[in-house]
Amino acid sequence: MTKSAVWGFVAAVGTVAVAACASPRASVEPGVGSGPEPAAEVGTGEDASTDVQFDVPPDYLPPPGQCRIWEPGEPPGPQREKYPVGRCSELRESIPDGAWLMYRPADGSGFVRVWQYGSEREVLFQRIYDIETGDLVRHVAPASGE
Repeated sequence: MTKSAVWGFVAAVGTVAVAACASPRASVEPGVGSGPEPAAEVGTGEDASTDVQFDVPPDYLPPPGQCRIWEPGEPPGPQREKYPVGRCSELRESIPDGAWLMYRPADGSGFVRVWQYGSEREVLFQRIYDIETGDLVRHVAPASGE
């Protein structure tokens, strides 16, 4: 076997290993990728800020596979009626400035994906939180041009 063939094999095995170890945290709602999903990763759990907590009460999270709009700093009670759960693609059409669009993956991974929106429905960032602890797992910056 030639040296270039060996390196090609090593690269292929490394690619498969990385794909196999990919976390379920990275899953997104079907069809979300064609919308305003941020793509450029800024950090991972190792450098995620520990002072950023996800404090949405468990009863207010969307069910697996669905989304809910959430306004940070607002009392939870009225938000349940004001923002029912639904498909992310539909909810993002009416999201207010500064609100979050929370998505809970259908795979039951225990994580929630949060997009924060600015003016004109611009995605400011995406964060992935551990539902049980409220800890920030990953922070993702929006792709340029969004």
